[in-house]
Amino acid sequence: STIAVRWHEPVAAEVAARAALELDAAGGGRVDALIDLGHVASESGLSEMALELYGVCRHEFERRRDWTGVAYIDMNVGIVHQRLGRNELALELYGDAATVFADMRGDDLLRACWTNMIGALRSDGQLLEASGLADRLVSIFRPGSRRLELADAVFNRANVLRHLDRREDARHGYIEALETYRHLGLRTEQADSLDALGRIARHDGLLHFSEQMHREALRLYDGRHHRVDEAIARYNLAITLILMGRHAEAILLCDLATGVCGTDLDPGAVKAY
Repeated sequence: STIAVRWHEPVAAEVAARAALELDAAGGGRVDALIDLGHVASESGLSEMALELYGVCRHEFERRRDWTGVAYIDMNVGIVHQRLGRNELALELYGDAATVFADMRGDDLLRACWTNMIGALRSDGQLLEASGLADRLVSIFRPGSRRLELADAVFNRANVLRHLDRREDARHGYIEALETYRHLGLRTEQADSLDALGRIARHDGLLHFSEQMHREALRLYDGRHHRVDEAIARYNLAITLILMGRHAEAILLCDLATGVCGTDLDPGAVKAY
């Protein structure tokens, strides 16, 4: 039987995941389903559940001597640890996985691994290393026809450039990515780009434009069950509204951003501004 999971409902995700584990223990061998459930749990902020699911999958891949599968699981375990702020462990897992992907000539998996490494390096303060890897990915996809992969690479590089305080270069990157996401009809990715542009506008003192960008991002997120992204966008909008002197609106947004599973936002810092 098929297990249906509404990923935006953590309790339902956990129940379904545990049911899948029981099926696997009974000899169901549902590795692909367990990997999907691991993704669900990871995206829903259920880190321990995700690690448990990935552990079952890794054991099965080891039993099969499927080392590419093991590396794929290691990469996803790295993502979980990265979201928990364990960047050093995440980078170790990404490095191990990248070595296997390179040996097996799994180019797409290797590039996916590099993409995750960029975020971990950035979070770990290794900005020059992150920048070099981001440039490499952009140069790989720029000549080809894989528009989505190029847009993702440009977006990730823009994130690094923003942390390097190269705001103008970052802004151009976000705009390039946004244009592709619009052409492809990807609302969530558009929202990510708009929220990032709103942050840059705030740093440049363009507060009204910043507000517009964050509100448009929230409009695009609405109804798509991206609670973490919505919370971050609300938090960013709250900071802009504080700078505009609109404290009551900012506090309301902070309250909406509070307690969202999978975030480490500190709305109290905005309220105390």
